[in-house]
Amino acid sequence: MRSLTRWLVVLVMALAGGHAADFVWLEAEAPTTKAGPSSVGAWGAAEFLSGGTGINVEVAPDKLKSDVPADGIQLGYSFNAPSAGRYELWDRIGMEAIRSPFDWRLDGGAWQTVTPDQLTTDLVELAVWTEVAWFKLGEADLTAGAHTLTIRLVPTTKTDNGKEVPRNILYRSDALCIYQGAFHPNGHRQPGVLQSTDEDKQAADKVFAVTAPAGVGARSETPLGGLWQVCRYDEQEVVDRTGPTRTLPAADASFWSAIRVPSNKFRSKPELSFCHRMVYRTRLDVPAALAGRSFVLRMPSVNLMASVLVNGKFCGFTRAPYAQFECDLTPAVVPGQVNELAVIIKDSYYAISEKKAGRSCRLSFNLPTSWMGDKNFIWQNFDFPIGSGYAADAGILEEPSLVVAGGVYASDVFAKPSVKGKKLSLEVTLHNPTAAARSVSVDARILPDGQSRPERVVAGQTVTVPAGGDQTVTLEHPWDNPELWWPDRPTLYRAVTLVRDGDTLLDQRDTVFGFREWEWAGTRFVLNGVPWQFFADTTVPDGRDVDACVAGWRRNGQNMWRLWGRGFAGLSTSQFLDKMDRAGMPVRRSGIFDGQGANYLHQLANGPELFDHWQEQLAAQIREERNHPSVFIWSIENEVTFINSRNLGLASRVEPEIERVAKAAMSLDPTRPVMVDGGNCLTNNSLPVNGVHYLEMAWRDYPDEAYTLDEGFRCHKENLLPGWGKNQWQLVPDKPIFMGESYYLRGSKPADFALFGGEACFTGWGTGTRRGAGIYAKMLAEGYRWQGVAAQHFWLGGEDAGGLHYNSWKPVALLCREWNWTFGAGQTIGRTLRLCNDTRFDDPITATWELRVGGKKVAGASSTERLAPGTQRDLTASFTLPKVGQRTAGEFILTCARGGQEVFREVKPLAVFDPAADAKASIAAGQLVVLDPKGSAAARLKARGVPFQAVDSPAAIPAGAKLVLVGQDALSARDATDPRWVSLAAAGARVLVLEQANPLRYLALPADLTPTSFVGRIAFSEDLTHPAFIGLDQPDFFTWSKDHIVYKNAYAKATRGAVSLVQCDEQLGYTALAECPVNDGLLVTCQMLVGEKLASDAVAQRLFDNLVNYCAKYAPIRRQSAVVVPDDTPTAKLLAESGLRYDKMSDIRAAISDGKHQVVVFAANPDNLKALVAAKPAVQAFCAKGGWLMAMGLTPEGLADFNKLVGVDHLLRPFERERVTLPAVRDPLTSGVTGRDVAMQSGETIFPWAGDKYMVDDEFAWVVDFDDIAPFAAIPGSKAGDLAAAKAGEANWPRNLVNGFTSADAWKLIHYLSADNPRVTLNLPRPETITDLGIVLNTHYRKPTKVNLYYDDDPTPVAVTTQPNNERQDFALKPRRATKLKIELATFDNPGVTTGIDNLWLTVERSAAWHQQVKPLLNIGGLVKYPMGNGGLVLNQLLIKPTESVPENAQKKRAVTAALLRNLHATFAGGKVLAGSNLSFAPVPLGDQCNAFMTRDRGWFGGQRDIAHLPVGRQTLAGAVYQISDFRTSPVPSCVMLAGPGARGNLPQTATVKIGAKADALYLLHTLNRAQEWRRQRPQDVAPTVFRYVVHYADGQTAEVPVIYGEGVDHWISANPTGLKSAALAWCAPFPGDTGADQACLYQLAWTNPRPAAEIASIELAYGPDGSRWGTPALLAVSVGNGKTGN
Repeated sequence: MRSLTRWLVVLVMALAGGHAADFVWLEAEAPTTKAGPSSVGAWGAAEFLSGGTGINVEVAPDKLKSDVPADGIQLGYSFNAPSAGRYELWDRIGMEAIRSPFDWRLDGGAWQTVTPDQLTTDLVELAVWTEVAWFKLGEADLTAGAHTLTIRLVPTTKTDNGKEVPRNILYRSDALCIYQGAFHPNGHRQPGVLQSTDEDKQAADKVFAVTAPAGVGARSETPLGGLWQVCRYDEQEVVDRTGPTRTLPAADASFWSAIRVPSNKFRSKPELSFCHRMVYRTRLDVPAALAGRSFVLRMPSVNLMASVLVNGKFCGFTRAPYAQFECDLTPAVVPGQVNELAVIIKDSYYAISEKKAGRSCRLSFNLPTSWMGDKNFIWQNFDFPIGSGYAADAGILEEPSLVVAGGVYASDVFAKPSVKGKKLSLEVTLHNPTAAARSVSVDARILPDGQSRPERVVAGQTVTVPAGGDQTVTLEHPWDNPELWWPDRPTLYRAVTLVRDGDTLLDQRDTVFGFREWEWAGTRFVLNGVPWQFFADTTVPDGRDVDACVAGWRRNGQNMWRLWGRGFAGLSTSQFLDKMDRAGMPVRRSGIFDGQGANYLHQLANGPELFDHWQEQLAAQIREERNHPSVFIWSIENEVTFINSRNLGLASRVEPEIERVAKAAMSLDPTRPVMVDGGNCLTNNSLPVNGVHYLEMAWRDYPDEAYTLDEGFRCHKENLLPGWGKNQWQLVPDKPIFMGESYYLRGSKPADFALFGGEACFTGWGTGTRRGAGIYAKMLAEGYRWQGVAAQHFWLGGEDAGGLHYNSWKPVALLCREWNWTFGAGQTIGRTLRLCNDTRFDDPITATWELRVGGKKVAGASSTERLAPGTQRDLTASFTLPKVGQRTAGEFILTCARGGQEVFREVKPLAVFDPAADAKASIAAGQLVVLDPKGSAAARLKARGVPFQAVDSPAAIPAGAKLVLVGQDALSARDATDPRWVSLAAAGARVLVLEQANPLRYLALPADLTPTSFVGRIAFSEDLTHPAFIGLDQPDFFTWSKDHIVYKNAYAKATRGAVSLVQCDEQLGYTALAECPVNDGLLVTCQMLVGEKLASDAVAQRLFDNLVNYCAKYAPIRRQSAVVVPDDTPTAKLLAESGLRYDKMSDIRAAISDGKHQVVVFAANPDNLKALVAAKPAVQAFCAKGGWLMAMGLTPEGLADFNKLVGVDHLLRPFERERVTLPAVRDPLTSGVTGRDVAMQSGETIFPWAGDKYMVDDEFAWVVDFDDIAPFAAIPGSKAGDLAAAKAGEANWPRNLVNGFTSADAWKLIHYLSADNPRVTLNLPRPETITDLGIVLNTHYRKPTKVNLYYDDDPTPVAVTTQPNNERQDFALKPRRATKLKIELATFDNPGVTTGIDNLWLTVERSAAWHQQVKPLLNIGGLVKYPMGNGGLVLNQLLIKPTESVPENAQKKRAVTAALLRNLHATFAGGKVLAGSNLSFAPVPLGDQCNAFMTRDRGWFGGQRDIAHLPVGRQTLAGAVYQISDFRTSPVPSCVMLAGPGARGNLPQTATVKIGAKADALYLLHTLNRAQEWRRQRPQDVAPTVFRYVVHYADGQTAEVPVIYGEGVDHWISANPTGLKSAALAWCAPFPGDTGADQACLYQLAWTNPRPAAEIASIELAYGPDGSRWGTPALLAVSVGNGKTGN
C-alpha cells in the first residue's frame, strides 16, 4: 500500500459553516487499477491542477479495436470512507463539451453514464481550448471503510452524413473528491485549504476610510482603487442573462482572493478567466457624522454588467459597458460602522445572445479568452455593442470612488451655453434617496475655472423632489460677454450648483464646462458663430504624451482628433477629454459600436436587443461626457450602416434602429449633432451630418474630383464608386460633409500609387511610394478644403504620405487651384488662388505670390485682405513667362503673413521652355497628308511652316502616302476599326494618330492594344531618351492646362506588337502613347490630348512637334538573331513566345562568325562560355562590328570563363527576396522596361489585413556584384540562398539587412537586434577597400544615434553620428581595406530592449576601367551591359521557369527580355498578316459549292430585307480582293449557308469549299443571322464560338479557325456598323428605300496560316459546340493571300 499514500489523502477539517466534514481527495493520475491506455501530464497552466498533473485518455477511432479492452478502458480508485454517511462524488474533468461519454460506479454497482452535454461548474482555463471543471457524478450512502470508484470509457458512435461512425475516446481528469455533505468546489484546492497570499491578506484586511466633506453642503470623494476581494459566483444554468443579480453567494460557497481594482480580470486573475460572474467586495468605514448624507458609488467603466449591493442590500445595476455608472447607495449604507460593498460583474461572455447563438451563453463559457478580443464569429452572437475588441476586457476597468453628497443632491448638471442666444442654461437633475418627498431650492454660481470668486450668479428655483426619485429643473441666465471657449484660447468655467433646504446648504456640485456653441445648420460646422473646417489624419506623434501629440497635431495643421472607446495614451476617456478641453483640441467622440464586431450575419437585425443595449450604453456615455466643450459631434457607430447593413441587404431593418438611437442621442444632447461613421445621412437623409467613409472615386479623376465632388454628389444615381458601383446613400448637398474615414492609404498596394508617383512605387513602401501617396493626400486635402468639406479625416499616418498634405491644412493658407507647372516661354498664365482664414480672427492677411525663373524674380503681387473668420476669398495671379534659351527651372511661391509674421509658405517647382525652339521637321511638300477636321494640328503645322496635304476623309488618303497625320477626333467608330491604318503602315508609311473619341482598335492596329474609357490627369514617360520627349521631362505630364486632363480613352498596354511610350492610370498598366512598328512602316497612336491642347499647352506643342519629327525621320534598324539555347528548355520557350525572329543554332562560335547574325542569344552554360573564351578574337571582331551577345542564366560553374570573357572579376551569389529597381538614370537598353516589370510580386500576402504582397525570391537565380558588397557578405546566423529559413525567420533573419527593404515595407523584411547586443558582422568574400556606408536605422523601438564600425580585428572603432530617423543615411568613409566589418549600434536616444537595422549598403572601391566595362541596368546584378567595341554583351539572369506561381511574372520576364532584344534592334515577327499592298490576292471561285441565295425572293434569311445591293464581281473590301457572284442575274445559289434559324431550303449542317492552293493567309467574307443575343455578365465570361472553319491540308492535317460571337462575326443588320476584334467591317450599306438607321453588314475574317508551305485542300464550314443556338452563318467569298508578312 506504499503507493496508496501518494494518491489517497483523507482530511477532516472544519469548514466555514462551522461544522466538520469528512472527505476523500483522489489524484486522478494515480488510479489503483487501470485497464487500457492512458497517460499522465499537465495541460497548460499546471499551477491550476491538483499536484500539477492529471490523467489523459485518448484513443483514435482507428485504434479502438486494438487498444480498448473488451470491457472498456477502466480506471479504479480504491479509498476508505472516514465515516458512514451520505457523500457527494465529484470529478474534476477536462474536454468541456467534447469529452467522450463515460460511466462510473461504486463498489461494483450499476454503471451510471455522464454525457458531454451535462454542465460542469468552477470552470478554469488552462490554455486555449484546454480547461478543467468540477462535475458532480452523484451521491451515495457510504459505510466507513474501503470502497472503489470506477471510471469506464467504452467505444461509442456518432452520426456523420447520415451514417453511424466510431468516435474517438477523450477523457481527462485532474482529481476526484468524495465529500460528506454539500461540496463547494474551489479549483485545484482541497476542502478547507484556502488561498492565502500576502495580497489576499491585504485585501481581506482592507477598509476604505470614507472621507468626510470639508463643510456643510460640500462633497467628498474617496478613491476606491487598490486591492479588493473577489470570489466566483458561477451559474450552473444562466437564468436572467441581461438582468441584475440581487443576491450574494452563500458564505460557505465563497472562496475569496485578492484582485487589483481597477484591472482587466482576464489578465490580472487568470484563474478566474473562465469565471464569468464574480463578486468583487471591499469594506467602507463610514463615519457616524455622515448620517443624513447621500452616498454615491461612481464607477467610470465596467464590462459587461454590474450589480451593486451594500450590506447585502441591492442598490443598482448597469449594463452600459465602458460608460460611467453612478449608483446611489444611501438606503443601504449605515453611517457609524464598516459597510460591505459588493459589485457583482457579469463579464463579456454574457453578451452572447441565446437568440443569435441558438443556445445558452453558458455553453460558450469555455471559449478561449484570447479569442474574445479578435474573433468576429464570436462577436456575431453578441447583443451588446462590445465587438471589435471590447470583449477582451472584463471587470472593474477604471478606479471607482465613493461620493458623499447632500441628503438631496444634484445627480447631474448639463451646461448648455448659447453664444447666439447670449445665455447659459443649466439642466439640473436632483435626486432624493430618502423615503419622503423634499422641497428644495437650487441655484448656481459660475466661476472661471481655477478661481474662487463667482463671475455670475444664476437665479434659483424651488422644486419638490419625490421620495426615492428625480426631478429635473432648468436654470437660465442671460450672459452677453462670456469668455468663449476657442481652440486657441480654451477658457473653462466651473458651474457650482447649490441645493438648499431653506437656508441650509444640502449639496454642492461642481461642473466644468466651456462657453461655446456648435452649430451645423448649413454645410459647415460653426463654432461660436465662426465657420470651422476640420482636418486630421491618424498620426500619433507620441503615444505616451498627450501634450506632445497635441503640439504635433498643431504643427501638422490638424485641428481635431477622433477618440475611440476606452481612452488614449494611457489616459481614461474622461482624463483625455479633460486634456482636450484644456488644450483646445476639438474631438469627434466615437462610441464603441463598431461594424467589425456588429454581428456580421443576418442576425444583426433579428431583434431590437442589440440596438436597445447600444442605446443604453450610448446614453450613459453621452450623459457622462456632454459637458466637455472639446466634443463637437457624437459619432454613434462605426460602419455598422456602411458595411454590415449594406452588405447584408438589411438597410430597411437596421437604419430605422440607427435613426431611433440617433434621435435619442440628440434628445439627450441637443447641443451637438450626431453622425454615423459611414452611411452619410442614412437612406432617408434623416441625420444632420453626412457621415462619409471612403467616397474617393477612381484615382484618375483627381485632383479635380476633390474640388468639385461632382461624382460624389451623383454616385447614388450612377455606378461611379470603385468597388461599390452605385452608392446606397445620397451625399446630401445642404448638410455638413464629414469625411470620417477618407483615403485608407494602407488598404492600397504600393503599386497603386504609381498613378501619382510613377515607377518608384513598384519597389514597396519606400520614398517613392510615400511621395505618390503624399501627392494624392495633398490633392484631397486642398480639394476638400476648397470644396467646403466640413471635416476630413484621412485614414493614414503622416509618415506614410511623407507629410505632403500638412501644409494644405494650415489655418491660414493660400491655395492654388491649378496643378500644372510646365509653361511655354512668353506664355501668359493665370492662376486661381484661394485665401483661407480658418481662424477666429479677422486680422489682415498679406497674401503674396511670386514667380521666380532661373533664380530671378519675374513677377509677383501682394494684397492685404481682411477676411471674416472661417471664410475664404478667391484671388487671381497672372504672369507672362520670360523668354528662355533652354529649359529653365523656376518656382511659384505663395506666402501669407499676419501681424508681420509669415504663417504660410508653399513653393511649387515649375519649368519653362520655348516650345518653338526644337528643330522643325524636314518634310518635303506632298510628303505629309493630314486628316484634321478640328484644325488644331493643321494650324500648328502652318505656324511651323511645315508643308502638308489636307484631306477630308480616310478614303481620301493617297495609297502611296508616306507620312499620315490624323488629327483630334477625326475618326468615326467605323474608321477606328478599319484595317487601312495597318495597311498604310505595312506599305512603309508612318502614321501618327492623335487622340480620338473612337480610338483605333481591333484590326486597325497591329497590336493587342485595347482602348478604355479612362480619362486621366497624370502620365509618365517610359523613356525620356526617346525622340518623342526631346526637351521634355517627367513633371511635364503631371496635369495639363485648363481641366488638367492629359489623356482620354487610354489603351490597356499591349502584350505584343506595340511599345508603350507613355504609361498611365492604374498601376501604370495603360498607355496614352504607343508606337507599333509594321514592316518598314510605323503606326503611332496618341491618346494624350495633344490635338485638343495644342493652342494652350506648351507640353502638347513640344510633344506634337517631336512626334511629327520622329515619324518623319523614322527608319527601322533590323538585326538578324541567332539563338544558341537547348530545345525544350523554358528559356527556348520564352524566346519563341516573345516573337523574336531567329535562327536556331547549336554552335556558338559559328553564330558569331558566319557574318549573318548581329544578335546572338545563348545559354550561359560552361560549354558555351568556354567556347567563347577560346574564340575571344572572334568575339571581339563580332562586337567591333556592332554585334551583341546576350548571355542567359550564368551559374557558378561558368563564372570563371564569363569573367574572362568580359574582363571583370565578378562574384556571384544567389538571388534572395530583395528589392529590384531600375536606376534613376536609365540605360537606353532598358527603354520600354518599367519599374512595374522588374518589381515582381509573389502571390503571398505579408499581412492578412492589407493588400501588400511579398516580392518574389525567384526573379533571378544568381546575380553578380557591383560596388555594393554587403549582399555578398556572409552574415552569421544566416546563409545566402536559404529561402525557407529566410521566410521562417522574418525579422530575426540577419540577411534582411541587405535585402533593400525597410520597415516601411513590412517589419517582417527588416532585422531586429537586441539592445543588449546590437551588433552585426559582415564577412566579406574577399579583401575589399571600403569607401562608403549607407544605412537605414529601425525606429520602432530604440533609435540609434551613433554607429561604430570595427574593421577586421581592430578594437578601435570608426564612429559615425546618425540621426534617429528611418531615412537612408550615407557616410563617406576613409578608404580602408578589410575582410570583415562589425557594425555596432552604440548609442540611442530612448530606452528599450529592441533596436534594429532596416538595411545597409557597403560601397567598395572599383576602378575607373571597371565602371567603363560594367553598366548596371538594375540596382542589383541581374541585368548588366558590358560594352565592347561598337557592340557588347548583355547578361540576363532572369530565372526562366517552366511555370510561375504568379502567371503575370512569366509575362514580365518575357517582356523584359523582349524589350532588351528590341533595343538591340533584333527582328521580331509580326502578329498579323496584313491586308494591302504587301499581299497579292487570288479569289477562290465558290461556283457550285454555293447552296443559298442572297436575295429574299430566292432564299436569303427570312424577312423583308436582303443584300441585293451588295456590289458584285471583283471587289476590294477591307483591303482584300474577292470575287462576288453576280447573283442578280444568275439563277443559281451564290453563297454558302448552313441549316439554322432564318435559313431557307434543305441546307446541310456542314459545308465544304475547295481551295487547292498554298496561302500565307485566308480571307473569309461572311456574316451571321443572329438567333440569340449573348452578353458578357462578368469580365471572365468567354464569348461563345458561333461557328468555325476547319482547314484541311492536302497532307491530311487540319487546323481549326473558331469564329467568336461579337469578335469574328456579328449580326448582318446593324444600326451602328463597326469592325470587330477579329474581323474587319468589310462592307455595309443602308437598305434601299429604307429611311431607318439599319444597314446590311459583311465581315472579313483574316486567318494567318501557320503552315504556308503546305497546300490547303479545302475549308469546312461547321457550327460551334452550341450548334445553331446563336445564329446561322453565311459565307459569301474566300480569297487566298500571299506575300511578305511580319515586320
